Amino acid sequence: DEAESELHHDLGAVLYFDARPAGDFRVFGKATLDYELPPADSAAAASATGSSFAFSLFELFADFQWDDQVFFRAGKQRADWGVGRFFSPADLISLAAIDPLDPDAEREGPVALKAHVPFDVHNGYLYLITGDFVTAGFREPLDVAVGARGEFVIGGMELGLGGLVQADLVPKGIVTATQSVADFDLFGEVVIQRGTERNLLSVDDAGVLTVEHHDERSEEWFAAVTAGALFFVPDVDVVLAAQYYYNPLGYPDSDALAPAILAMQAPEGSGPPRVGPRPTPVDVLFFGEHYAGASAVWQGIADGDLSAGLYWIGNLSDGSGVVRPSLTYRLLEHAELSLGARVGYGTDATEYAESVAVTLGASLGIGSF
Repeated sequence: DEAESELHHDLGAVLYFDARPAGDFRVFGKATLDYELPPADSAAAASATGSSFAFSLFELFADFQWDDQVFFRAGKQRADWGVGRFFSPADLISLAAIDPLDPDAEREGPVALKAHVPFDVHNGYLYLITGDFVTAGFREPLDVAVGARGEFVIGGMELGLGGLVQADLVPKGIVTATQSVADFDLFGEVVIQRGTERNLLSVDDAGVLTVEHHDERSEEWFAAVTAGALFFVPDVDVVLAAQYYYNPLGYPDSDALAPAILAMQAPEGSGPPRVGPRPTPVDVLFFGEHYAGASAVWQGIADGDLSAGLYWIGNLSDGSGVVRPSLTYRLLEHAELSLGARVGYGTDATEYAESVAVTLGASLGIGSF
């Protein structure tokens, strides 16, 4: 196999404002800018038209309140309902699923009106959601959805109960829990639903893909479960994390994955032999039945400027996964160098295939004002 190398040039920035014209009124906005040149050895690099510029509105909302009892947030806002580290099936309203290999990355939220009512040490939330919405990681058009969530402190545990209802989607209920025990932070989520938006996929010995419409599963009950822990190593800035995820809509193997992706991407009337409707992106998201993720992060090694991280995600059903090690060195207060790799293992028929990618990056001008 021949190794290939490419040099990418990226320039990115996050711009935000936080205005408080009155003590009980706030307006906040955040946008991302990204400018990218093609790889230095590509044909597009020879012309300015090969570059790309992207502007994205990440957040734009106003905070106001009524009588210091009900607090409102209106506009495009982050949600983050779940408590999971690498997987969060209970986060029903974020517009992107967690990237298990970059779990700290901010995720975009919907346009919504949120009402927050604190009572004693507990909290209640009501959401009216419009605009773009998400089902299992993919956007779908939506008129209005209604979501409700309560957070209750019981001893040292925080318990969350909630649900989401929308006319064209299956109603879902969630339970979340977090608890600290010594140096461990424990967390878990359960999502319960009757029916699904996912079609049922199967492939026979002749390679024919059968797609059973999700309406045929409208009477079935499904419960997604995930649990994990974070461990803080005493006296050093090291955090270990691990999480397991049971996906009731997944499969014990990946036999139907490749035919489903080909059928989804091929023009109508072409692609592999198929019985039933064309698969959708929702049908192939988290294809396995059992998943796990883990990480180890050491900040400021030996009280210095070097940090290290190791992330892993694995589909336990088909035996594939990805490992991402990284090293970051802080040259100056506003400059960093990073070296990383992404190593995939598995076969072409599994969710994650065998692959190797190495990255070397420099971040200059890091900071905020």
